[in-house]
Amino acid sequence: MTGGAFKNSSNLLGRRREIEELTRAVERIKDDLSAMQQQMQKNRSERNRLLEQKSTVNEEIQEQSLKRNTAQVNLDQEKNRGSEIRKDYEHAQREGAEIEGQIREIQSNRSRITEEMEAEM
Repeated sequence: MTGGAFKNSSNLLGRRREIEELTRAVERIKDDLSAMQQQMQKNRSERNRLLEQKSTVNEEIQEQSLKRNTAQVNLDQEKNRGSEIRKDYEHAQREGAEIEGQIREIQSNRSRITEEMEAEM
C-alpha cells in the first residue's frame, strides 16, 4: 500500500502542472478574446463611420442630380423660348416685308392718282 500512495503524489504533481498550463492557456485565450473584442468594436465604429459617410455622399449625389435635372429643364425651357422668339422674329420680318410692299403699292397708287388728277386739271 505504501507504493500506491507514492504514485498518487507524482500524479498530483503532473496534474498541478497540467492545471497551471491550462490556466495560462485560458489567460492567453482571454487576452486574445479581449483583443478581438476591441478590434471588433473598432471595426464596428469604422463601419458606422463609413456608413454615415456613404449616406452623406448619396445625399450629395441626389442633390447634384436634382440640380442637374433642374438645370436641364431650365435649359430646355430656354431653348423652347429661344425657338419661339425666333419664330416671332421671322413672323415679324415677314409682316414687315408685307407692310413695306403695301407701302410701296400705296405710294405707287398715290403717285398714279396724283398724276391722273393733274392730267384731268
